[in-house]
Amino acid sequence: MRYVLILVTVLSVIAVSSKLICAGSGSEACVTHCTEAASARYTEGTDQWSAFFNGCMLTCWMK
Repeated sequence: MRYVLILVTVLSVIAVSSKLICAGSGSEACVTHCTEAASARYTEGTDQWSAFFNGCMLTCWMK
């Protein structure tokens, strides 16, 4: 069940961001953006937060 929840969360991140997220230049900008986005939706340290963060990082476009 836990893995299904993580998969659903990752898929929702990808679905919400139909185009790549432009977070600025460099990987630090993506980390900052994805951390803030995940924290706005979920409690940090939870499986949902981690799944959202990881999905965001997969779709984050670094200049």
